[in-house]
This record gives sequence, structure tokens and C-alpha cells, in this order.
Amino acid sequence: MSSLKIVSLNVNGIANPVKRTKILSYCKKEKADIVMLQESHLSSAEAEKVINAWKGPGCYAPGSSKKNGVILLIKQNPKLHLKSSSFDPLGRWLFAELTIADSPIVVCTLYAPNKDDPQFFEDLSRNLVPYLHMPIVIGGDFNLPLDPILDRKSSCRSSPSKARSSLLTLLQDLGLNDVWRLQHPDTKDYTFYSHLHNSFSRIDYFLISKLLLPQVQTSSILPASISDHSAISLQLTISSAPPPRRQWRLDLNFLSEDDFSSFITQKTSDYFAMNSTPDVSPICLWEAYKAVIRGDIISYSSQWWKKNAQEITALEKELAVADALFKATASRPALLNLQSIKMKLNRLLSLQAGQSIFLSKAYYYASSNRIGTYLAQRLKGRRNRQRIAAIRAANSTLYTSDDKMAELFREFYLNLYSSESPTQSSTSSLVSIPGAKSGLSHYCRGNSEFN
Repeated sequence: MSSLKIVSLNVNGIANPVKRTKILSYCKKEKADIVMLQESHLSSAEAEKVINAWKGPGCYAPGSSKKNGVILLIKQNPKLHLKSSSFDPLGRWLFAELTIADSPIVVCTLYAPNKDDPQFFEDLSRNLVPYLHMPIVIGGDFNLPLDPILDRKSSCRSSPSKARSSLLTLLQDLGLNDVWRLQHPDTKDYTFYSHLHNSFSRIDYFLISKLLLPQVQTSSILPASISDHSAISLQLTISSAPPPRRQWRLDLNFLSEDDFSSFITQKTSDYFAMNSTPDVSPICLWEAYKAVIRGDIISYSSQWWKKNAQEITALEKELAVADALFKATASRPALLNLQSIKMKLNRLLSLQAGQSIFLSKAYYYASSNRIGTYLAQRLKGRRNRQRIAAIRAANSTLYTSDDKMAELFREFYLNLYSSESPTQSSTSSLVSIPGAKSGLSHYCRGNSEFN
């Protein structure tokens, strides 16, 4: 899976089976890996039918027969997994946490109110806070143009929009970008035509995290063919994680085996008898020997562990028979036979467990004091647990901007240390969220607390 294609479309109702089939066929023709549908106008039962017809994973926020409802469809792919989802009870938005080639991503599809409602985007921003440690893709019908000049074409002058200001604040606070506008900074193109107002507007778009910008291949507005809105598409490059580099190490279990000692002795004698000639220098002979004997040991190890696995399978079958016999007879010979099989099986399983522990210890020993994947994973987990994602100020406003949060912390500690006996009013620059004990409170990823 080298790329990921996301298609978003306001379908304006798909209760009709014929239209539903056309929509799904269109999305499959576009080779979409993820499909975002808005204004489905479907109940939970009807939305389930759409997912079943898609023949792949999916989730939905149900609407009514006349309004709202969003659906997220995911192509059946072994590298694309749906982990969890949450939705708005009103059927306005849906969040889905996915893994793509083992990399986490949050996908959100939404249908914003077609009125000036700034509260909608404020609520959306608050609900996105728990996902800020992951890349985010938001797509859908926002029902307002981000740029009144470039994203709208009408003979009527547009009035100031509070919802637009709220959406721009969301973009700034969460670090999201209008990817189509970034790729087409001066282009005028539209996704919806209003017959009532005789106007064109681009109200369908994708907002993505800055982290994903280098992975964007294309962002397009497709022709409006099966709905009154144009579909929009976003194609991302998915970089598959390279296979982990495995450093070969000698299995120390073999050193105590006579068969292995005899095998190494014989292979060494054969090598030097065949290659020890006057025209080959001792250094070259030794370096080549290390490579050859390593290959021989790997071959021996592979055969040995394969034989070990076969013996474990055979002993497990014998154990099942012996256990059934002992339960039936309760005789001493049957008990001794059962114990003997268990001992043999336990010895082989202990070898496997010991090898796993040895490899883990070797990896941690080799990586403990180096700059590499192990250190990066440990630091990433610590950073995610300690990072403060949002702070609620004294006026109950939730701030997610790093600059604003730093300013609030500065004000708090200035007030805290401005007097040797600070009063409650002078120290409470920040007020607690419900359930918090102190004046300083925050949302954070992890269990870090400031008390």
C-alpha cells in the first residue's frame, strides 16, 4: 500500500437504493481507500445496509430521514485497520482512529450546520483535543467558504460570518491546513452551486495536520455527477516502515550440544582443507571462514528450531491422549506417562522462552546507550504522556495554542510568586475543570497532573 486515497462527498440523501448503489459504485471506480459521506439521511439500520453493501469496515453517525447523518467507509485492506470511533448524537461528525501500515491516524468526516453557528466548530475543536498526538484528516461539507473572495462567486456581497472566524481559530489552534488551497493558492474552483442564490462556493474541503503535508500527492475537486455537491479527493503517500534490521547472534543453547560441536568441527575441517592454499592469504582465508561458518550455523539453527517445533507439536498431541487416558483410568502408569510427556514438553518450551529472553536482553543491551529506534520510541512515549494539549482559563475558555498556554502559565506563576502570602483570587489565573482539585488544570496526553 504505497498511497492512500480519500474521497469525500455530500450525497444529499441516499435512502433510495438506486442512488445508494450509484454512490458506492462511483467511490469504487475512484479507487477510494476511505470514503466520507455527508447528509446520508439514514437511520442506524439503513446505515448498516450501506456498510454491508460496501463490503468493508465502516462506521456512522445516524441522522434522520430528512437531515444530517455521516458515514465513513474503509476499503478492505490488510494494512488498513479501524481501531475505534466516536460520533455526534446529532449526526454532524464522526471520528475514527485508524492504523495505516502500522501508523496511527485520525480521520473525521463532518457536516456543518448551514447557518452561522460558531459553537459547532468550538465544540469540534474541544472534541479533537484527545487526538492531537496523532495526524488528523478532517473532510466534509463545512457549509462556509474559508476565503470569501477566492472560494465564492456571487453577485451578492457576503456578510461577516462568526462561524468562519471560529473555524479559522480551530485551524490555528490545532495546526490544521486547507490542503487544496495550499496546492492551488490562486485558483478559483467550487464544489457547490446554489440555484436559490445563483452562487458558486467551495464549501467542501480537507483539513490536515502539518505532519501530513509532505505526504500529500494530490488534492482535487471532482466533477459533480451524482449529487449537487462535487466530490473531493485527497491522495497521500504511505511510507511503509522498513523491516527491522536484525543483527545475527549465535544461539548459546547450541554450545552445550555435542551434535553442534561435531557439526562445527567437521565444517571447519572441510573449509580449511579445501581453501588453505599458498595463493590465499591468512587474513583473507580467516575473513571468508567467518562468513561461511556463519551461514552454516544459520542453516543448522533453522533446521534445529524447525525440528524443535515439530517435536513440540507431536508432544502436545501425545499429551492430549495421555491426559484423556489418565482421566479415564486414574492409574499410576498413566500418571507417570503423563508426567514424562509434560517434562519433555516443558524442556522444549523453556528453550524457546530462553531464546526469546536472550534476544530481548541482547537488543536492549545493544540499544540502551545509542541514538536509535529504541531511544526514539521511549522518548516519544514520554513526550506524549507529558505534553499538555489544552488549558481552561478562568473565564472557562479552552485554549490549545502553545503560545496562549505559555502565556497563561506565565501569568499564573507571576501571580503565585508576587506575594509571600498569595490569596486564592491572586493565584487562580486558571480554574479547574470539573473534578480537578487545584486552580491549575489542563488536558494532557497521559497521566501527568499539576496539583
